[in-house]
Amino acid sequence: MGQFIEVPYIAPEISEWFLNEADRNLEVWWWHKKIGRVEVLLPNGKWVTAHCKDDKWADASYADLAAAVALDKAEHNRGQVERDNYRVEADAMTAARAGLRGLLPLAPSAEQLAARTKEFHRHVRYPGSEPYPTADLFDCVVTPFDGSATSPDAHSSIQPQLPEQPDAGDIME
Repeated sequence: MGQFIEVPYIAPEISEWFLNEADRNLEVWWWHKKIGRVEVLLPNGKWVTAHCKDDKWADASYADLAAAVALDKAEHNRGQVERDNYRVEADAMTAARAGLRGLLPLAPSAEQLAARTKEFHRHVRYPGSEPYPTADLFDCVVTPFDGSATSPDAHSSIQPQLPEQPDAGDIME
């Protein structure tokens, strides 16, 4: 079984060839006045006549096929411009509504860009640039071994504020 010019053809020899051989390219000869059958040259040199599976094409010409294909295409494309326009309009409305709801990112303002740039430059080091001032990571958390602990009030803005735990007393009572 094979298909040529959108018309399915069948012949037992062609089916056997496709089942048993890897070569899928066959030479096909057809006459434009009658497309109900075609002549197929198998790679072994044998010519085979393949008949159309659909009786509608048995006595048809290529012009009949071209007209049927054009009619199918016109039927398929009918209303396509309206469908395409609707899709474009719906996408535009969706983007506008989503942008209003904050679902899509809007262009940042000049102040937002400046804040982003400043935040970015906190983590970038250029030759000769001053490091961003930060406290020691374990400052006010771990007492140094040499006993030179800094006072907790010196870094109160960095130290996390823990809630006071009420004394539950002795739990073994």
